Amino acid sequence: MNTFSIETNETSPSHGNHFRTIDYFRASFLTIVTLSSFLGDSTILVASIKYKVFSLNKVIVTVIQHLAVCDILSSCVFILNLVEMLYGSNREDLTLCRAKFYLLSFSFSASFLITALLTTTKLLIVKYPLRAVSLTKTKASLVCGSVWLSSLIPPCFMFTMYHLNFIHPAYVPPITGGEVKYCVTLVYQSWKFCLPVIMIFSLLPSLVILVTSAWLICEAVKVVRQKGDRLRREGLMAVIATAVVHSLCTLPLALYYYAYEKAFEKASENSDFSLMKLAYMATYDTVGFSFMANFYIYSITLTSFRKFILQRVERLKKTVCCSTADVEEVIRYSYRSIDRSISSKQRQSGVPGMI
Repeated sequence: MNTFSIETNETSPSHGNHFRTIDYFRASFLTIVTLSSFLGDSTILVASIKYKVFSLNKVIVTVIQHLAVCDILSSCVFILNLVEMLYGSNREDLTLCRAKFYLLSFSFSASFLITALLTTTKLLIVKYPLRAVSLTKTKASLVCGSVWLSSLIPPCFMFTMYHLNFIHPAYVPPITGGEVKYCVTLVYQSWKFCLPVIMIFSLLPSLVILVTSAWLICEAVKVVRQKGDRLRREGLMAVIATAVVHSLCTLPLALYYYAYEKAFEKASENSDFSLMKLAYMATYDTVGFSFMANFYIYSITLTSFRKFILQRVERLKKTVCCSTADVEEVIRYSYRSIDRSISSKQRQSGVPGMI
């Protein structure tokens, strides 16, 4: 097993305190993102599968469901990162570190591909509505299944590169302190071997998302000018907003990878990978906004989903109010029972009651 590691230069107290503050902030942010993603994406799945809330094309709804599952899976990576950040990991056993980045490469690749599939499918439905009738939920599920299978290629590639000693872990101290450290990122020793995989699973889907989103924006402008039906307008806005948020959140990470090779050479010369660590954490955490954004996008753009959320919130408020009223009634009944018990005992003993 490859046990070579790259240490970040954090020996000085001020430097360590600086990174400790950043880690506390990251831990809070990762917790918020994880909870929001689990609650929001679970609500999307329940609303679309059980209650059939989305008034959209069934193919689009199927792709949205797969995207929600992908966001939940990506949030699991944040959980692993949070656990390792708090408690560190075994320096001799890199299982958690490797599992985290294998899952990360799998979920991120699936996110890019499914988002590209969402925008492309919506564009085809808008441009060819008659042919879109032949599209079924089964066909959409098969295409999404092939996307999931193809997303296994990046983690398999990382596995191969790791065992060929082209990938090394970079360690930093955990929040709890101590000598045990956690793996913040994997450093590629030779970046040129990774470019083909990054281009296929990140760059090409990003270009597809940008082109199809721009095309959909043009179609949305036409729909607004022609005063088209509300459902069609809402579907366009939901898909466009999803694509735009995904592109904005992944853009910093793409810029990081673009400047990676020069940054690695400079860090190697100075034997200091702290700047690379900060850049990676900032760009990696920015992607987290896309995990929890879809719930808010659909709540704003889709009237049916917004009504469903408002109905559930209203029902929850009524349940809480009824529960509070029941508790108050139980407390009043208990006090009345206690007063009657005290009065009866006083009468039996002949002691006059308190006025």
